[in-house]
Amino acid sequence: MAGGRLRPRRVVGGVRDRAGSRRRRGYATWGQMPDRAESGSSWWADDSYWFPSGTPPRQNSKVQVLLDGEETFLAAWKAISQAKHSVWLVDWAMSTDMELVRGAGTEGVPPAVGPTSSGYRVFDLVTAMADRVDVRILLWSGSLMFRPRSLVARRGLHKLREANPRVNGRVDKHIRFTHCHHQKTIVVDGAIAFVGGLDMTDFDIDRWDTSAHPVRDGLNWHDLCLRLEGEAAADIGRNFIQRWNAISGENICLPAAGISTETSTDMSVQVVRTIPAKLYQFAPNGEFGIAWAYQQAIRNAKRFIYLENQYLWSPAVVNELIAALQRVEDPDFRIVLVLPARPNIGKRDTDLHARQLREADGGRGRVHIFSLYTAAPKDDGSWIYKPLYVQAKVGIVDDQWFTVGSANLNERGMEGDSEINAQVVNDDLARELRLRLWSEHLRLPIETIDTLSPSDTIDRLWVPLAAHARKVIDGREGALHTSVVHYDLGEMPGDLSIGELQARLLDA
Repeated sequence: MAGGRLRPRRVVGGVRDRAGSRRRRGYATWGQMPDRAESGSSWWADDSYWFPSGTPPRQNSKVQVLLDGEETFLAAWKAISQAKHSVWLVDWAMSTDMELVRGAGTEGVPPAVGPTSSGYRVFDLVTAMADRVDVRILLWSGSLMFRPRSLVARRGLHKLREANPRVNGRVDKHIRFTHCHHQKTIVVDGAIAFVGGLDMTDFDIDRWDTSAHPVRDGLNWHDLCLRLEGEAAADIGRNFIQRWNAISGENICLPAAGISTETSTDMSVQVVRTIPAKLYQFAPNGEFGIAWAYQQAIRNAKRFIYLENQYLWSPAVVNELIAALQRVEDPDFRIVLVLPARPNIGKRDTDLHARQLREADGGRGRVHIFSLYTAAPKDDGSWIYKPLYVQAKVGIVDDQWFTVGSANLNERGMEGDSEINAQVVNDDLARELRLRLWSEHLRLPIETIDTLSPSDTIDRLWVPLAAHARKVIDGREGALHTSVVHYDLGEMPGDLSIGELQARLLDA
């Protein structure tokens, strides 16, 4: 994977918003992007979606969308348990005692039987598989100052190796101070890969949640993942190899029989990364394919832009969205964002950019920002209302292009942390992803949503349902029949738990 240098122009110092809070430093523009591939040099050179550095887009790949932890971790368990050659795991953090398969998912799925235990935990699966295949785990080394501390990763790997010495685990220290390794991938036999925002961890918050998001202790968690097969999966494997070899001094390679030759002519998939400059020898100038992907997709938008993300801190992203509002004259053009009501940090930064987008819209109703909620009755007949934590990193444009991965819409996701996404150009799958997400959030059948255009769905379903849900929450008037609520600047409603209290302290 070759690098393409990105030199964004930094906003010098902080910028105060109207409330007097200080915005984090960030990039107001993307700066110099790598040159486009020479026209006609390859089948994809004339398509602006594709990042010209790194791996090329692949056409012999299969893509499956997995929503939330229950679906993602069950699919990952099945793929890992059927491995024949290798299982390579990359996480920001890993909890060895986390149960990956729960409830009805255990039906027909036998537990993993390891040297010292059996069950559905990460520990059980990893230690069992290491007796059969090459198991390698690559974790961020952790922080010396903040959670998760560096000791957590080492203790987890030591626990796995103590149970089965064949588990090969490393921590990656190639990182700038205050930044982290944020990639989350699974590679099975070099032929199947998972890429998205879900770590195998319940650190602070349990990442396993269902798409129904019933109220539970702590925070509910919304995220998603892609399951890839074929050459795109092999590219996820090559990312692992580059990082592993860089820290180990080894020279591992993909299993020779792993890559599928099956072709799919109507779907193109490209693996794109954020690799900071001066971090690895394999990308000395850095690699900024995720920034390229978002920039080009937003600039290509004609009908709608839909983004789910944990943060909205990137001035460059927001400026691109504002430019799209100015460029597209169609009154039916929509920009929709789904953000956490209470992010773990930086709500003031998100609020500043949300305000800028709404001001740029000028009351035309083309920009809509939402959060997600869940509710449950209490024993005394009253109701509890809790925000869902939106950890997803997904973008969809015009039911044509989408991306899913680990990168947040902040400076770290675009430039400072190691990140990995897949971007896909395929009308059917992009539309399927949108319909599935909107069905989950609106709590309506896909068939109902599919009868309306995207703009009509937003205007006739999202907006009135969100307003009604807010009225229910404010008046504590019983059940919620949708998850969507309009995003507010400043304080958002909802009952507190330990997770929310921690978030408030971090965002102080």
